[in-house]
Amino acid sequence: MLLLAGAAARDPGFVTSDTPLLEAVFRVLLAEKNRPVALQEIADLLRQRYAAGELPRDVNMTVLQRLLERQTSYGIRNTEVEAPT
Repeated sequence: MLLLAGAAARDPGFVTSDTPLLEAVFRVLLAEKNRPVALQEIADLLRQRYAAGELPRDVNMTVLQRLLERQTSYGIRNTEVEAPT
C-alpha cells in the first residue's frame, strides 16, 4: 500500500482543492509514509497542495485540530506523549 501511496502522492491530483479536508489529511499522511506528522506540518502540506488548485482553500488550524480530534473513521490519532511528572 505504501508503494501505491508514494506513486499516487506524486500525482498533482492526489490532493486537490476539491478534496474534503479529512480525506486530504489522510492522503497527506499516506504521502508522508504514515510517519508521525505535527499538526502545523499537516497544515503546511495541505496549503501547498491546495494552493496549486483552481480554487485555493484556507487551512484553519483550529478547524483542522477540531476535525482530527473528532474523526473516527480514518484511524488518525494523536501520538504526542506527555512528559512524565
